[in-house]
Amino acid sequence: MAKRQKVHRTTGETIVDFLQLITTTNLNWHSILHKDAAGDAVTRVTQQQILSIYYFALFDWLIEYQKRREGIDPAILASGSAEMWALEFCDFHERTALELCSIFTTEEHMVMTYLRHHLVHGHVTAFFEHELQTFEIKAGKVVKGWSKPSDTNDRREKTTEPFGGINQTMESFFQRFVEFPAMHWANLSRVSRPRVIDDLERCVETKSTNYTDETIEAMMMLDSFRFRPEPPRVSIEELQQMRSGATYSTS
Repeated sequence: MAKRQKVHRTTGETIVDFLQLITTTNLNWHSILHKDAAGDAVTRVTQQQILSIYYFALFDWLIEYQKRREGIDPAILASGSAEMWALEFCDFHERTALELCSIFTTEEHMVMTYLRHHLVHGHVTAFFEHELQTFEIKAGKVVKGWSKPSDTNDRREKTTEPFGGINQTMESFFQRFVEFPAMHWANLSRVSRPRVIDDLERCVETKSTNYTDETIEAMMMLDSFRFRPEPPRVSIEELQQMRSGATYSTS
């Protein structure tokens, strides 16, 4: 068998990889997660299930980003370049993803991983014959772990039993999620619109600074965060209130 050769990615290619990870990991889920959290029963259950996939994807994104981000020397990025701005956006995503992942414990993450396997692969019991992936955040880094087959059931039951089962547990998780006042929800929808991410990717690939007005607006907003001791925060539920006509200040 021929030995696989390692593919060396340039800085620009690596940053584009990061932007594409943001698109597939975050933006694909926003429309369903931002729908009325008190909507019809089918939507609500769907949101709860997607939450488990969303968190697993966030952890996967963080692990890949943190592994490859260390290899980028900020000194090689020209001030004002598309690469510099794109990396700023990616670092912002890292901070907000870590904040979101931190609101659940390792055991709770394991329950969501359990459900994610069921939803994506269509089976759960087979995973009790193998170790189940777990995630833990230590000093701002995501660390992979494993739950032994003999422990997985016990750990899952200890987490879900107080709520009366996995469905009720996910309902509780989702409510905690939509009530959490994160800078993620206050700013990400404006700073990282799909059109902005696409435009940054285009500029990195073409080494251009011909940004759209929407991207420039997002850059100005992102730049202003540096001068705030605490970024503005809002929960998903409060976003729904804003959209329905209620006023809410993030200043």
